[in-house]
Amino acid sequence: MVPLQSKEMDFLDKAFELLSVGPICDICLGRRFAKLGRGLTNAQRGRALRIVYAMAKGEEPREPERCWICNGDLERAPELAKQAFEAVKDYEFRTFLFGVHLSPYHEAVEEFLKERFPSPWAEPFQRDMNRALGQAFEEVLVSQGRSATVDFHHPQVRFTVDLWKGGIDVYIAPAYFYGRYRKLVRGIPQTHWPCRHCGGKGCERCNYTGKMYPTSVEELILPAFLEACGGEGGHLHG
Repeated sequence: MVPLQSKEMDFLDKAFELLSVGPICDICLGRRFAKLGRGLTNAQRGRALRIVYAMAKGEEPREPERCWICNGDLERAPELAKQAFEAVKDYEFRTFLFGVHLSPYHEAVEEFLKERFPSPWAEPFQRDMNRALGQAFEEVLVSQGRSATVDFHHPQVRFTVDLWKGGIDVYIAPAYFYGRYRKLVRGIPQTHWPCRHCGGKGCERCNYTGKMYPTSVEELILPAFLEACGGEGGHLHG
């Protein structure tokens, strides 16, 4: 039998200590050792450590009750992903991204883990939760015959899940259209031009329209785009 190296003994000791202090789910246990091993999920890491712990104690692996670290929120990822999909099911999009606002409880637990159970192999709970939400959302899309991929830089749809207040904020990225037009008459500016005197509030100079000109190319073509996209506002850039 090959003896365990010092690093291996160290991470096993840390895992056994975590398992002994309270109920912890496989994902949260594995996350404390996320940088160890390749091709494994945190759930797989945690499950393996739970089995080794049970073997060392001569017991059967115990399924945890509500995890004191994530407070069961990781298990809610599929439910939250469905809520997110309902909010954007009428939109067309190819990319998305999830973000999470932690509750004071989660922030306190993260600090406690860093102080009481420091691990050089750990990754933040927030990253794990974002990953769980993204994977669950992709599964929802597949079940609906749709597909989209994660984009960390310019997502077309962005969700922010508030684990404290329970809401989901949705940000839809603007749609951009490129094209050309021909202006065959004079006196029509390209964009909406607010009155110089009242700043668009309406005065005698602008006949209380708030505009320097009766209309513009922007005002003539924008309604068609807003109707097609279900948009709330837009601008024409030359």
